[in-house]
Amino acid sequence: MTVFLSKIFTNIIFLSLIASFNVHCMIEKSKASDFQIYQLLSAVKNDSQFYVPYDIIQEIMINVSKRSCYENYRSCLREPDTILNFINDSMSKSMSHASIVYILKTCLSCSGKSLDQITDIDGRTVLHRMVAIDQTLRSDYAKIVCLAAGSQAWDLVTMGDYSNYTVLHCAFYSSELFINELLSTAPCSEELWKLACQETDFYDTVLHRLVTKSSTAGAIKTLLSCAPSSQEVCRLINQRNNEGESPLDVAEQYGVREIIEILESYRSC
Repeated sequence: MTVFLSKIFTNIIFLSLIASFNVHCMIEKSKASDFQIYQLLSAVKNDSQFYVPYDIIQEIMINVSKRSCYENYRSCLREPDTILNFINDSMSKSMSHASIVYILKTCLSCSGKSLDQITDIDGRTVLHRMVAIDQTLRSDYAKIVCLAAGSQAWDLVTMGDYSNYTVLHCAFYSSELFINELLSTAPCSEELWKLACQETDFYDTVLHRLVTKSSTAGAIKTLLSCAPSSQEVCRLINQRNNEGESPLDVAEQYGVREIIEILESYRSC
């Protein structure tokens, strides 16, 4: 192993003078453990007789860290429920949100996957599956997943399953915190309005689903406030699904007075 590490050491000195990506390739193909590579690079960094640019050493260390992280945690990306299990296990061990997000982002980066590509047999993402976990945990889990998704968070929120149900279609029994966490990822008000109008294969809009619980009143107000005109709001609250029901009809069936009052305020538009 000493001879092997010596060869790697010599190669690093030589290759660092050529191009950093060659160093990365050499490290990736080596059989040395991450700990041994760390020791080697630390020795190079601290020995002034060798010229290896500091930024190259830092890059290699980050690369090794990511490789190790991916190898340890890549199984969490197998399906939506394994992601939830990983988050649950990590939080039960008091791991910080930032650490969990880092691990998820690293695994996604190393695997070449995005969270919208990881679905169950019904085409549901980790956000869809989140509505089945404990109510008190959903907003924290959603925050972690959306941070891990980065710029693709809104795409994940608006992604429909094989029947075109988004997570908002499924979240009507969720807390206001959870729903607001999802809505906060919208890049602009126009996108929020598009989501409000998004239909399932059964012509249910998001509004058809949210009107069944009073806890969604704030979210409904937010979505309706993003409409381009009062006429568009009127059209949406009177839009009928496969059962011939409008969101207002559904709210009346469930007897959710607060929601009915919100919708009726637009009825005469």
